[in-house]
Amino acid sequence: MKKKERLILEFTEFNLQRLNPESTNYPMPNVMNKELSVDAWDRHQSAIQSSLVKLSNITSGLSGSSQIGSLRSKIALETQNIKKLIIQRIIKKNNNWDVYVKFEIEDKEYYGVVNRILDISVDFSSEVFKDTELLQPKEWKIKTKGIVINLVKDFLIPSVGYWILLRDECEGFDRTTGEKVIFKKGTPVRVKSSELGKVTIEVLNKLYDLRGENSIYFKWWFEPMDDKEKTID
Repeated sequence: MKKKERLILEFTEFNLQRLNPESTNYPMPNVMNKELSVDAWDRHQSAIQSSLVKLSNITSGLSGSSQIGSLRSKIALETQNIKKLIIQRIIKKNNNWDVYVKFEIEDKEYYGVVNRILDISVDFSSEVFKDTELLQPKEWKIKTKGIVINLVKDFLIPSVGYWILLRDECEGFDRTTGEKVIFKKGTPVRVKSSELGKVTIEVLNKLYDLRGENSIYFKWWFEPMDDKEKTID
């Protein structure tokens, strides 16, 4: 009885893994179940941990490098594109205009303004450039500003062709005499040439210039004519 009370029954990790059971005189290399051992060394987990450590060291070493900066720029240029640009309003300031726009980037809505659209050094300011959730390398900012400005300018320049006046009246200037002429609602015109801030139209075989707001708001005041309505010639 005394011997039984002092007997200690051991069940060690080596018994579980059957690497070298105490009941045998030789090791048994084949493990029945690798999951039996608690916190045992696993070569697959060890390989994964070593790889993660290496990746972490590489990332830390490149975090401030020019390569990472270049990669971030390329990602921003390829993915953060402007969508659904809408001109909300145009406000006159002295002899110039500010164009307020709304647009989307990655399904998020932003607002901005193209300042002094007729200036050579026209600029674009927006809340999008303060969004810390976007990658904003210098190249992306330049690209975004350029795209918005060019889209707005292109929209404000009417295409060559036939249009009809929807507004009650619109003033133009005779290209030969410089005389001011008032066109009434429903007048058909033909756009001969156009640039930002100036549109040249033809009415009854005479050429006239539309300047200032008459050219800036052209697409709001005029409407393209159907083929059947093109009887101005």
